[in-house]
Amino acid sequence: MKKVVKKIFSYIHRVFYCAVFKVLVRYFFEFSKKSLSPAVFSFRFTPQPNEGARHPIYEGKICYGEDLSNAENVNRLELKWLIKAYQNTSDKKSFFNNYFIKLAGTSVLQQQIEAGLSEAEIRKTWQSGLDAFKKVRVNYLIYSVVK
Repeated sequence: MKKVVKKIFSYIHRVFYCAVFKVLVRYFFEFSKKSLSPAVFSFRFTPQPNEGARHPIYEGKICYGEDLSNAENVNRLELKWLIKAYQNTSDKKSFFNNYFIKLAGTSVLQQQIEAGLSEAEIRKTWQSGLDAFKKVRVNYLIYSVVK
């Protein structure tokens, strides 16, 4: 029974990070039509219906953003694209909305980005919570932890 719980926990952990990453990227892309400059973001794309968005907000319209198709393998939640978009937007007041806060869980991430914290500084604020989580998860791992 313990092995089954460990497998389920591991699967949920991987799916959660993948889902959060995809949603943040989608948020970034949807916002890009509003106020990201083609001078800073030269990558052009036109949202089309797909499994993740059957009717994208800016379907068929040219948007600008970051080309993530050649990005290194992402194994953690990357904030650099979100921070870059916020720093370069012409409409900072409407950049964040209630949907973003729902995805992040609280408004703390929004406040940190608005305050100009770097990705490293934001990650540092997560460390105590991550350490507590790692202590709890040890009981459910299906493999040994490599440091």
